[in-house]
Amino acid sequence: MTMVTEIMEKVPYTCPAGATVGDVIRQLANVQVTGVPIVDGDMRLVGYITDGDIMRFIAPRKPQVYSWCEHMPILVDDDPVEEKMQVLLDKPVLEIASRKKIYAEVDWDISEVADLFRREKVKKIAVLDGGRVVGVVTESAIIRHILQKILPGAGPEEPDGAA
Repeated sequence: MTMVTEIMEKVPYTCPAGATVGDVIRQLANVQVTGVPIVDGDMRLVGYITDGDIMRFIAPRKPQVYSWCEHMPILVDDDPVEEKMQVLLDKPVLEIASRKKIYAEVDWDISEVADLFRREKVKKIAVLDGGRVVGVVTESAIIRHILQKILPGAGPEEPDGAA
């Protein structure tokens, strides 16, 4: 049985709840991750922000047609992506982030975490200890761990002298 603490990132990148989307975009670019948990001052999970949340805000939307008897107003989204991005940079992160708190506890087995990934259809989950974020685990970390166990030579090479 493998515990989630064995495969999680122990120093996770997080975003303070008071950050702007611009702050988060810079962080995502600098550390080359696709999303981070949002935390309050006590490292308690508040939500998540991902590159998908940002993309949903800036991507063009399909025209919306409303019918009221003889009148059919059509709302068209024709703002350029660059303008949407400028507006987005100063927005508080919690305006576009998911507030759904999906997490694992430090004492969970990876099979419990794998089931959570399956049910929630996410790629990254915060790991909590006493209600505070202490790590992050990804789907790929679980898959790599399992493959290393069942397929000899799968995964990164062991350094010389490592057992």
